[in-house]
Amino acid sequence: MTAYLYTVGKGLWKLNSVLSYRFSRTDGEECEEATITIPYDPQQKEVLEHGYRLVLIEGNKAVYVGILDGFSAVIGSEGRTVSIQSRGMQAFLMDNEMRAKLYPVLDLQTAVYDFCYNNNAEMVEWAQDMPPVENFYIESGQTAWEALRGFCRQSMNARPRCSANGTVYLVPPAPNFRSITEGNAILRAEYRYNRKGAITRQTIVAHNGDGTQSDVETATHDELIALAVRSERITLHQGKNLKASWRTASQRVDDSVRRGREISLLLGEAYWAEPGDFVYVNLPQLGIMGQYTLQKIIHSMDDSLGRRTELVLEAPL
Repeated sequence: MTAYLYTVGKGLWKLNSVLSYRFSRTDGEECEEATITIPYDPQQKEVLEHGYRLVLIEGNKAVYVGILDGFSAVIGSEGRTVSIQSRGMQAFLMDNEMRAKLYPVLDLQTAVYDFCYNNNAEMVEWAQDMPPVENFYIESGQTAWEALRGFCRQSMNARPRCSANGTVYLVPPAPNFRSITEGNAILRAEYRYNRKGAITRQTIVAHNGDGTQSDVETATHDELIALAVRSERITLHQGKNLKASWRTASQRVDDSVRRGREISLLLGEAYWAEPGDFVYVNLPQLGIMGQYTLQKIIHSMDDSLGRRTELVLEAPL
């Protein structure tokens, strides 16, 4: 692994040999993070303080790009080292809150400029056919990432995330197909099944003006209902405006069961995949055989444990 640091006024620096690293790639539900440790030279202090972008390269390919959050230099029994902390490029959007604003018609170009480019996102990709959203309302204090997610969900039911090179995808690219079997260097595997929080019936209602309410939209989860599970939600939709956090009845049901089946894997090897990839898992000892979606992947390396990969895979109930 090779690490580079972009700085303000100090140019591009190739950092010293990486002693250890740990970095995550996610599906956008949480911010990506990275920590690397390298030998420390006191002359690096000013360079690190002027750093703003961390880039990790593996095999001539960027595997992580993020903003520099800070560093910690240490003198101890292992000599002089410095740990550098970073978060993924979506941190720019997560760190910036917005003023309340109503968009009578929010089109793609306006969303990209207001939520991405206006908040320091450098590379953005989208689908040209993303339809506009009418009466889109941002509440004061919502982050640019929350606003972007709201636009993407309401426009195309898409979930934005970042690529390995730091590009913000409004609509992620088509997934790759991968597989994991007992032939991989699996150190630990865990399967979790969880119905807590699952919604079996979601109803959106609206006031009629006479003290009564009418059903606007209803969605159900028939498979869970057949298992004698019951969890009903009633949500009031007031006015014509759609908040950035607004979801349809179907989306609310889908979100509640999205991670009902989850597999956590720890591999004693480097395993490269992108969040959103489809992974066919065949682990007879856990009774698992089927396709899951990669939600999060963590790459790590140090002298004592070598290279490892942690994966979190999900499938809906």
